[in-house]
Amino acid sequence: TTCQKLKYLGFSGCIFYHPNIDILEDNPDNHLFILQEQKLEQELKSKLVPFIDLTVISIVNPCPEKLLITLLSLCINVKKINLGISCGITDSTFDNIFPTNKFQYLEEVEIKKNDELTMKTLNNLLLYCDNIRSILDVTEWSKLNKSDLAELIFHMKENNIDLVLQEKPEDMRGVSLYQICQTAQTEQYQST
Repeated sequence: TTCQKLKYLGFSGCIFYHPNIDILEDNPDNHLFILQEQKLEQELKSKLVPFIDLTVISIVNPCPEKLLITLLSLCINVKKINLGISCGITDSTFDNIFPTNKFQYLEEVEIKKNDELTMKTLNNLLLYCDNIRSILDVTEWSKLNKSDLAELIFHMKENNIDLVLQEKPEDMRGVSLYQICQTAQTEQYQST
C-alpha cells in the first residue's frame, strides 16, 4: 500500500532472491522448508495490490519467472514494458500473466534479443493489447518464425495498421543507437 502512487518502476543491477521450491524433492529433509516457503509466499501474495498508477516498468537483469509473473500481473495500467536481454521472459511467462492481466492500456513493449519468445506471444500481445503501438524488436527474437513475421508485416501494410515491430535506424549509416552500443560493448569485451 505504500507504493500505490508509483508511476515508474525500474530494476537494473538488482539480484532477486526467490527460492525455487518446485525443484526440491518433497522428502522429510525438505518438507518443513517447502511448507514454510509456500506459506510465506501465500502470505506475501495476499498482501500485494495492483500498481494502479504505474505507467512504465523496466526490468533489465535476470529475474526468476515466478517473480516476473507476479510483478507484471500487478501492472494493470502499465503503458510501457521494457525487458532486458537477460530478463528471461518466455511464452510461458506471458501465458501465466494474460489470464489475470491483459495489459489493456499497454502501448509499448521493448524486449531485445530474446531466445525464448515466439509468434504465440506476439499474437497474444496483438490480441489483448488494444492500444499497442510498438513491440520492439521482434526481429531479434530468435525463435520467431521469419516467414510468419513477414506475413504479419505484409498483413499490417495491406490493412494500413500502424504498428512498429523493429527499431528504426537513427542515423545516415542505417545503424540504430542500440546496434552501436552492442557493437561497442562487443569490441570492449574482445579487447580485454
